[in-house]
Amino acid sequence: MDLIDKCFKPLILIAALVWMVMAATHSLSNAQLLIYIGVLSICMGVRNLLILNISYRTNHYHPKLAAYVDRFGVRTGLIRYGVLLVGAYLVLGVLLIVVNL
Repeated sequence: MDLIDKCFKPLILIAALVWMVMAATHSLSNAQLLIYIGVLSICMGVRNLLILNISYRTNHYHPKLAAYVDRFGVRTGLIRYGVLLVGAYLVLGVLLIVVNL
């Protein structure tokens, strides 16, 4: 799980900074900026999906996922994490891309 954090965290941070620079300089149109955010959202959803999958298989939970498991129990915590931090990011990303194409 540390490998996932080491790979995705800097990539997402750099992508967000690039988006902010492009938005500030008006390098891209509004539709292109929203598509960029959609791709970034999908990337975050995939990251959270990998964390969920590895945590479920190894029973060693990522700190975000452990908070859900501690609060709601194993089954409900995993479902809520999946719906909120995986499904929501993926659906939002796809919607942003489809609406702005």
